[in-house]
Amino acid sequence: MSGGDGGDDDDDNRDSSGLVVINQNPGEYPISINEEGIKINKDRMEQEKLYYCFYEDKAYLFFKDDFESLNCYEIEDPAVVAEVKADPAKMEQVLKRRAGM
Repeated sequence: MSGGDGGDDDDDNRDSSGLVVINQNPGEYPISINEEGIKINKDRMEQEKLYYCFYEDKAYLFFKDDFESLNCYEIEDPAVVAEVKADPAKMEQVLKRRAGM
């Protein structure tokens, strides 16, 4: 089980593809994982900013929309999860390719 690996690529935690990477300081990143599961602090999330984590061999994507609603997506296909875990910065590319876009 992984709590989402990664580091800061620039000051606002966005990598070159626009994805937010897991911050090394868990107190700052709104997504955390413990023995009870995934915890989301919606108040720390910026609108329209994508957050992710890996938990129990799945990838989870989260974002808060303009209406303050939390949107969550679960990716369970092992091949997709492995590909995204290998290079989270290419997550958007992987998902678009897998969706046929």
